[in-house]
Amino acid sequence: QVEHVVIYCSVRYRSARMADALEQQGWDAVVNLEGSIFEWATSGRTVFVGVEPVEVVHPFDPDWGQLLDAAYHPAAF
Repeated sequence: QVEHVVIYCSVRYRSARMADALEQQGWDAVVNLEGSIFEWATSGRTVFVGVEPVEVVHPFDPDWGQLLDAAYHPAAF
C-alpha cells in the first residue's frame, strides 16, 4: 500500500522545492498542497495537528501573516 506524503508551507514556495527534492530521491507519492496552508485555512477547510482539528495556523511572521485570515492567527500573535 502506497501512502501519500502531502507537503505544505505558508505560501507554497518551500513545499514545492521539498516535493521536487523528494521526487528526485525516488519518492513517488508526494503531493504539494495546491495553494498553501494559508489558502487551505482561509477557504474554511479543517486544519489538523496530528488527528486533532485546530482553529489556528501559525502566520510565520507579520508580513507573511497578512496572507492568512486574521481569524486563524493565534491569540498571542
